[in-house]
Amino acid sequence: MSRWYTNPRCSDCGLFTSWDADSYVPFGGAEDTEPDDPRYLCPKCHEQEIADGMERGRPWDHWVKSDADREVARRLGLREARPKGCAWSVWMKELPPPNDIYRSGWEWASPASSGGKR
Repeated sequence: MSRWYTNPRCSDCGLFTSWDADSYVPFGGAEDTEPDDPRYLCPKCHEQEIADGMERGRPWDHWVKSDADREVARRLGLREARPKGCAWSVWMKELPPPNDIYRSGWEWASPASSGGKR
C-alpha cells in the first residue's frame, strides 16, 4: 500500500504551499472539544496578513501565533503577554496591574515562545 501526501493549501487563496509555510491556529469556541487545524499562508497572503495588521494597528490574536502576527507586533512595539499560569496570550505594550479577574497578574511570554519559527 502506498501513502499519498500533499502539501497544504493556503487558507486564504487556496494555492498549494509548503509544510513550513507561515501558519496559525485560531481560537476555537466554547463547544469545541479539539483545537482547530492550523491555517497555512502562502507568501503572498503572508504579506497581505502583515499589511492588514498594520492597517488595523494591531496583530490578530490567535491561539498559536503566526510569523505575520509576530512581525506586525514587532513593528508596532508590542510584546506577547499572558495571565500567570495560562497558555494563551495577547499582544500588549505594558503589563496591566492585577484585577478581580486576573488576581495573580500578568507576565511576559518567554522569549522562546515569542521568537517565531524562522
